Amino acid sequence: MQADTRIASTDFSSSLAALWTADPFVADAALKEAERAEIANASTHTLAWCEFLRAFCALRAGDSENAVTHIEKSLVLSHDAHAPNPRVGLLCRYLVAFQQTLRGEHAEALAAFEDILADISGALTDFDRAVVSGNFGTCLWMAGSLQEGAKRLFDCVETMRSEGLRHRTMVAMSNLGQLLTDLGDLTSAWETYQELSQMPEAQQMLRTRLVLPIMGLGIHLARRDYQAAYLALPAVEAVIAQQPLVESEAQVPAAMAEAYLRHGDFEHAREWLARGESLAQPANQRRAYARLQQVQALLHLHDGQPEAAKECAARAAEILEQDNYLVGWSEALETLADCQQACGEWPQSTATLRRYNQVTRTLANNANESRHYVLEAQFKFARMREERDHAHAQNDMLAKHADELTGINHKLEQHLTEVEALRKELAEQAVRDTLTGLYNRRRLQTAWPESLARAEAHGLKVFMALIDIDYFKRINDTHGHGVGDEVLKIMAGVLTRSFRPDDLVIRYGGEEFCIVLEAANIEKLHERLTGAMAMLKVSEIRDTSPPLSGIGFSAGMTAVLPGEAFEIAARRADAALYRAKAAGRGRILAG
Repeated sequence: MQADTRIASTDFSSSLAALWTADPFVADAALKEAERAEIANASTHTLAWCEFLRAFCALRAGDSENAVTHIEKSLVLSHDAHAPNPRVGLLCRYLVAFQQTLRGEHAEALAAFEDILADISGALTDFDRAVVSGNFGTCLWMAGSLQEGAKRLFDCVETMRSEGLRHRTMVAMSNLGQLLTDLGDLTSAWETYQELSQMPEAQQMLRTRLVLPIMGLGIHLARRDYQAAYLALPAVEAVIAQQPLVESEAQVPAAMAEAYLRHGDFEHAREWLARGESLAQPANQRRAYARLQQVQALLHLHDGQPEAAKECAARAAEILEQDNYLVGWSEALETLADCQQACGEWPQSTATLRRYNQVTRTLANNANESRHYVLEAQFKFARMREERDHAHAQNDMLAKHADELTGINHKLEQHLTEVEALRKELAEQAVRDTLTGLYNRRRLQTAWPESLARAEAHGLKVFMALIDIDYFKRINDTHGHGVGDEVLKIMAGVLTRSFRPDDLVIRYGGEEFCIVLEAANIEKLHERLTGAMAMLKVSEIRDTSPPLSGIGFSAGMTAVLPGEAFEIAARRADAALYRAKAAGRGRILAG
């Protein structure tokens, strides 16, 4: 143990408090040190801290019964009339809330976290509040409030990072990475995973707890990079071989089973499915249970049992819809639609695919909002750190070299200008779709009212269209998602060339695009869409076998009333789009 974390026999209380702040992962060793120093005659403050850390260690070890015992002892000691310790009392309440989170009692845990953070006694330090807020974020995540949970966890990460607390930072980052994956913000999740992977301490600390390898596996599966997911399996199995899985880790065999299944190794998929089913029950491990049901559905499809597959997929979709777990729900709906098709239930399959499209759009919007927040928060905290570092450097320089003040101020102004330029660049990135380079739907927040005002000023009307690439799912299934991405890029290029620079061309979500155009009549929009349809038809992707050509799309267009909200106009265009697809696709209809 390092010297700065060793328990000093003269002051157990302050040393234990410092240990909790610096590195909770050596708490066991600290308690043994305290016991060797004979703490029987220690102060009530010291005993309260010892019982709190014993409870913390018991929770980490999964021994909830002993944790409750030590929490009760610590609470009694912290409320001693002669020497109260309000900080330990609040931290014990935090452990109770954390324990409720692990048991799935989310409503009670959320209320407890809010009550602790609302305490105005000043007993908690900034560090304590960051820990509680970070675990509050984890509870929000498990309760289905992913975006609010991500914000709290990100703030926790940055607070720990700014304080130089690497162990705490890594734990918060591991939770944040998994939450961002569930939120659908795979870009930010992958960045978090890569940063963690490059930390030697994380390799040692998190690998033994399955966090790092299972995080990578989950991101690969969410990105549908099944080859990378398969290659990640040995690292997960190596950890499991040394440390048996417990009930709270039921998601692990579910992910393992899916990775093997997607690779075509059905024998190992069935083995991991059986292991997962022995851990996950519908009542206490709902998401893991639902994921296992989805894997079971895919196995039934492979075995030629579509009815059984449909039942499993429907069960998974129902659970994940109730939990508002959009990533899993969208995947379950996609599997359910495949099962319904295999059963010959085409109308039901079409309805399920419509729900799938709606969920996917919501998921894409949530991911964009998450990415936007992450970029803004990174900028904010980077600027705070830079300003703090610059202030320290400036004070040192002023103390030693007062005559250099002018030069330092000039450099600071130059750096702030660069940071402002970076902020503008990040703001532009937040409204751009990374795959196609088109604007994303966030751009509509400002562009829509601008377009209405501009059209009114020039005596024009506003028209909009929603476009959907025909048979896009079939393209992905037949040629792979790489070719599907190329189709989206080609579509973006066709639309960009078909419309004027002032027209608004947006990737609306998935294979859907949106056009906003100012013109005298709707025929102008129809004319440009017809040209785009002809241009897309002759486009070809040759580096696939067979070459892909003859791509088409369906479109629904509508005239926008003066001052009309986008959502209202979009409903009419969407209805026209569905009529175009129902009429055989490859059509442009007005609504």
